[in-house]
Amino acid sequence: MFVGSLRKAGFTGDIALSVSPEKEMKRHVAAYLKNQHVLAYPFKFTCGGPRGRKLLVTPGGCVLDDWYRDRDARGPRPLAISRYEMYETWLRQYSAESYVLDLDTRDTFFQADPFLPLAARRSAADHARDLYVFEEDGLKTTGTCKWNKGWLRCFEAAKWHTPETWTQPVRCSGSTLGSRDAMLKYVDAMLSASDEWLCHRTKGIPSDQGYHNYLILSGAHARNGLRVVSEPRGSGVVHTIGAMNGNSVPMELLGPLDTKWKVRDPVKGFITNTDGSRSPVVHQWDRWAGEMKTFLTKAFVTDSFVPGKGELYARPFEFVAYDPKTCADHPFVTKHKKGCDRLRAENADWVSQAGLKATQACCKFGGGIKKGA
Repeated sequence: MFVGSLRKAGFTGDIALSVSPEKEMKRHVAAYLKNQHVLAYPFKFTCGGPRGRKLLVTPGGCVLDDWYRDRDARGPRPLAISRYEMYETWLRQYSAESYVLDLDTRDTFFQADPFLPLAARRSAADHARDLYVFEEDGLKTTGTCKWNKGWLRCFEAAKWHTPETWTQPVRCSGSTLGSRDAMLKYVDAMLSASDEWLCHRTKGIPSDQGYHNYLILSGAHARNGLRVVSEPRGSGVVHTIGAMNGNSVPMELLGPLDTKWKVRDPVKGFITNTDGSRSPVVHQWDRWAGEMKTFLTKAFVTDSFVPGKGELYARPFEFVAYDPKTCADHPFVTKHKKGCDRLRAENADWVSQAGLKATQACCKFGGGIKKGA
């Protein structure tokens, strides 16, 4: 979906991916990548150390077996860190006029060419200093998210943080954009910070996001001559939607992307920015898999319509306001035989709209009945 949606959005430039050796790929994958003109770089790696040290599906304690002509000198580290070494290799193949967007591939799809919004800015004399980073939802800050706060604790010895540090929005390391030169500085800073702090060894942290936010919040990029452009959720090229669903979201704020959050076209199905325009890139869509399934299947699997140009639903879904104190669940149960009041917050999208797997919506999503009514 990552590759197919980007090509469908009209992007004709280079797509560079690190991939498994061709003999280890599933059937037809290699042919598909060639058909889509993807620059696929196969690599091998070996992972060891403690079992279970993973962030989502990203292994830790790994060395690259064949990326370097000589042996891998950095020692065991998470693959989430190693990817910056790959970025550096690729970036050096491009001219200073190039622009680059690095992204997680598993949970990202495209709805428009991601570089078109920057066309005007790229004509400015100082555009090469721009580094674009993308914020998650404001409900999730560096102080309220236990994971991001824990990752930033690795850098306490530098005595860099202020009280304001812990009220900052989380910038996701899964998406960063900039000119070739700006991205080289960014990647080099990430690798230097990893080599210096070794958070994966000293603190057992398998994530690259701590380094990403540390370098932004500490002002390291600015001191290195970069102009950091931090784009709030729903206002820029990349729309990161994961933090709008899950345990950290208050129950009264949970609800569908279209009727509750107002960031999804209720008829055409695509994700929008907060101004109603179509988001060029959507990241962390898998946190809304139930709600997004129909759109993604029609847009990128059956290939039956172009995002933004066809109607997915006959009419918009309606949202009914409610008072949680006077609201009761429908007398139905989910496919897991549990009442909606017992449904975990991270599974909220299971019951967010009629027609999905749970089949019946709960009152907290606008479809319930009031007590005593």
